[in-house]
Amino acid sequence: MKAAVLAAWLCAAAGGAPVQIAKSSVTAPVGESLRTLSEMRRRGLVAMDVQQWSPSDMELLLRMRRAEERGALDLLRKNYLRLGALVVAEPAAGASAALARLRLTRRGFAAYLRLRSQAALEYFQSREIGAKWAFQLRDLQGRRLFDRGSGDLTEAGEELYGRAALGLPVFWRLRSGETGGNRPVPPELRSP
Repeated sequence: MKAAVLAAWLCAAAGGAPVQIAKSSVTAPVGESLRTLSEMRRRGLVAMDVQQWSPSDMELLLRMRRAEERGALDLLRKNYLRLGALVVAEPAAGASAALARLRLTRRGFAAYLRLRSQAALEYFQSREIGAKWAFQLRDLQGRRLFDRGSGDLTEAGEELYGRAALGLPVFWRLRSGETGGNRPVPPELRSP
């Protein structure tokens, strides 16, 4: 797992207190670890008999949580008549079942990502970037916006498209190295 992601997770688990990370191995507190594993099982990220998650499982869980914060459930509600296997009800601590929060499952996250990726592709096409070229876009740090294999938005793509959807200034690099954006490109961002 990336150290920054792990540090943020551990810091949140510790109530916002700074956490020191040893490079050799890191384990979460037992209670927090069990709650996280239980959440992963409910969401379908790991099998019910698994006793430990992998770093990629944790990265996916954190990405799903961020998607929920960005409105993934609202997007699914708009596009699907029934949410069924796309969500799971997570009971709130000390509350009745009627007050359960909906959370994305692995299948729900995949559906959200597919819808979000289609919207992002339409956005880039409206900026006169053909679909073939949109899949090769990168952010200014050189990270791909779309996954090569699946065509889904990467985490960098979700960030960039999310800002663009809010009307905030965003810039990207075309395959040629040229910089594009939803605003005139400042001279310092233009390619040499």
